[in-house]
Amino acid sequence: MYQLAKITRTLLIGSFTLWLAACVSTGEETVESQSLHQHTQALAEQLFANGIRPSRVAVGSFVPTDELRQQGAGEDRIMARQIQESLITAATQQGAQITEYRTSRQLRLQDSQELMLTRELNDLANRQQLDYFLTGTYSEVQGGLLVNARLIHLRDSSVSAAATHFFPWTTLQGPGQRSEMRAGALYRHPATGDSE
Repeated sequence: MYQLAKITRTLLIGSFTLWLAACVSTGEETVESQSLHQHTQALAEQLFANGIRPSRVAVGSFVPTDELRQQGAGEDRIMARQIQESLITAATQQGAQITEYRTSRQLRLQDSQELMLTRELNDLANRQQLDYFLTGTYSEVQGGLLVNARLIHLRDSSVSAAATHFFPWTTLQGPGQRSEMRAGALYRHPATGDSE
């Protein structure tokens, strides 16, 4: 009887060890291998974890912590701009009602595109009614950007929610790609090939 219990225990321990090993080797992504949008979704989940589902939210620029305004065209600015754009999607998926304040008064049809968004003040549609502004700051740290997002209630400037997330530089490039800045633009190409 003792021998049977010992064999059963050994089999259970062995099975459990194999099960744990299988869990470890499921191919889960590392932080570095996740896409920028996956990181943005994690930031939004953290931001809206308290159950807040705000209405009439505008998503603004993310700026360097030490300057509070964007300057230049480095990788940090490109990543910050993409975080802003991805947060429109991620916040909407979390239940926030996003207001796109960059809409123009009219649709502009051109040969190869239809345009509705603008940064020209004179072209903007009527004044927007907003309750919240989603913005943030970032610090360049080793390996990427440390982003601090905040949801500001415009009535009294109180911070209704806040979140922090690390975005690795590797999120700007896909697997086997290399990114570089040229003439203020981000170019991606195979890591082993020639640049375009």
